[in-house]
Amino acid sequence: MNMKGSITTRPMHLRDLDAIIAIDSEIRKTGKVITYAKITSEQIITAMKAFTQSAYPESYGDFISRDMSGRVECCYVAEVDAEIRGFVVGQTTIEMTHEKSEQIGEVLVIGVHPSYWRKGIARRLLEGLYDAFRQKEVSKVKILIDRNDGYLMGLCERMGFDAKQLVEYTISI
Repeated sequence: MNMKGSITTRPMHLRDLDAIIAIDSEIRKTGKVITYAKITSEQIITAMKAFTQSAYPESYGDFISRDMSGRVECCYVAEVDAEIRGFVVGQTTIEMTHEKSEQIGEVLVIGVHPSYWRKGIARRLLEGLYDAFRQKEVSKVKILIDRNDGYLMGLCERMGFDAKQLVEYTISI
């Protein structure tokens, strides 16, 4: 598929949720996931609804208690011909080392409609997210991906990410 229009990025709005859910559904049909952070699209959607319903402060606490506060501070969509074709969600966190603390950015979720893969949309979304992180004085960004996902690994390498030496181990108990 040749892309007719140019790619534009903008902050995500509540009215974008139907398009985001549709993109997520199309990605899942391919057998892929969008990232490997411990957050789901459904949690993002729930949190976005909470942040846009400030007229109901009594329900706001319920959404924060789901561990979503601060998770939707950097959300963007990519449009082609005025249609949403991708989205990214990021957050900032403090990373502590024995020497100092540092504010870092995390890419929580990135999704591009499968018909628009390899068209530069993911790159544009990440570049927009980087700009938002720079405004928050973030100098390092990380993303969790599956080591068997060659497509996402390739994107990360093309974007300049370096793989770390540590591997995360988990167990269900």
